[in-house]
Amino acid sequence: MIIGPSHVVRWERLKKFFDINDVFYGHGSLPIWHDKVKQFSQSAHPFIMVGDFRFGNAYLVTNNPKDMCSIKKEFFNVQTDKRAFDVSVDSLDRLNRHDIRLVFWCLFIREYKNRSSGKYTVNGDYKHPVWNLGFVEERFKNSIKLSSLFGQDLDFLIIDGSNHPSTYGYYFLKMLYRGKSPVEAFNCTLELRKTFSKIFKVFGGDRFVVSGTNNSFKLFRNYMNWGVFESRQLSGMELRPAEEAIFSSHKYCDNLLYFAGEENAKIDSDQLSHFDNSPYRRKLLVVKKSNKTYFYESFSKCKPTLKYVLAHDAEDEEVAGDMYNLVGMSQVIYVALSLMFKEGLMADNPYGVMKKLVSRF
Repeated sequence: MIIGPSHVVRWERLKKFFDINDVFYGHGSLPIWHDKVKQFSQSAHPFIMVGDFRFGNAYLVTNNPKDMCSIKKEFFNVQTDKRAFDVSVDSLDRLNRHDIRLVFWCLFIREYKNRSSGKYTVNGDYKHPVWNLGFVEERFKNSIKLSSLFGQDLDFLIIDGSNHPSTYGYYFLKMLYRGKSPVEAFNCTLELRKTFSKIFKVFGGDRFVVSGTNNSFKLFRNYMNWGVFESRQLSGMELRPAEEAIFSSHKYCDNLLYFAGEENAKIDSDQLSHFDNSPYRRKLLVVKKSNKTYFYESFSKCKPTLKYVLAHDAEDEEVAGDMYNLVGMSQVIYVALSLMFKEGLMADNPYGVMKKLVSRF
C-alpha cells in the first residue's frame, strides 16, 4: 500500500499510466501522526511518503479537529515546529517495522532547496534548527536514504513550491517503490528524460520563437528552467517575453508559437489583436479551454483559423490549476510544431512514448 499526503493523491491518478497495481491512500496535508496513517500502515509492506512535519501544526495549538490536515503560517515558529517534530518522531517510532519503507520526500526536497540557496549553512555544514534529513535517516533504519542524492540537480523532479513531484519525480518514486536504491532510481530517471526528449529531434532544424501571456506559457518557461522539459533537441527554439515576440522578434525569425488565454486571444472578435497583426510568416496560436487545447493557424493581419483540437484527461493534466503535466505539455508542443513544420503529420505520440517508457519496469 502507498500512503501519504497530496503527493500520493496525485500519484494515484497516474497509477494506470505508471502500471502500479497497488492500493493508495492519500489526503492533502496528511501528518504522519494521523490515525489514518496508523490504520493503513497495518497492511503488509506499506510504502509511506512522510509529509511535511508542519502538516497539522495548527491542531497542535488549537486542538480543533478541522485543523488536523492543514498547515498554517501563523504557527510557523521554533516552539511549534519543535512540538510538531517531536510528535512526528514519536509516531515514526511506532512505524519502525522492517516491512515498512519510509520516504522523507518533503524533508528531502526542502533540504535540497535550502542547501542549494545556502540557507542554514555555516562553514559548509548544513544544520536546520529543528529537522534534518540525516538525523531521521539515521534514527529510522527503514527509511530510504535519499540524502545520497544531495549534490545532484534535482529541480526536474518537482513542479511547484509545495514540492509536488513532476512526471519524472513520480517515475523516480516508482523506481524506489520497485526496490531500486536512490542512486539507481535517479539514474533510471535521467535515462528516461534523455530517451523521451529524443522525440523532439525531428524538429531540431526548425527555428521558432515561443511566447505568450497566459499561465500555459509561464508553465512551459518554468518547465524549461527546471529541466522538466528537456530542450536540447530543440536548438532552434527561443523563449521571448510577449511584447518582444509580438513587436520585434519577427525581424530575425519567421515562426511564432504563442500561448494565450481565450479572452486575450480574441478569437471571436472582428478586431485584430497584436498577435494577429504581428508580421511573422508562420504563426500558431495555442489556447487552453478546460480539458481541451485549441490550435489556430494565423498569418499577418488575419484572424486565426482553427486547425486542431487536442483533448486531455487525468493522465496529462495536474490535479489542480487547469495546467498540463509534462506529458500534456509535451503533447501540446509536439502537435504545435507538427502543424507548423510538418504539415500536421505527427511521427510520434508523446503520450504513447512516455507510457511505454515508464511501464518498462
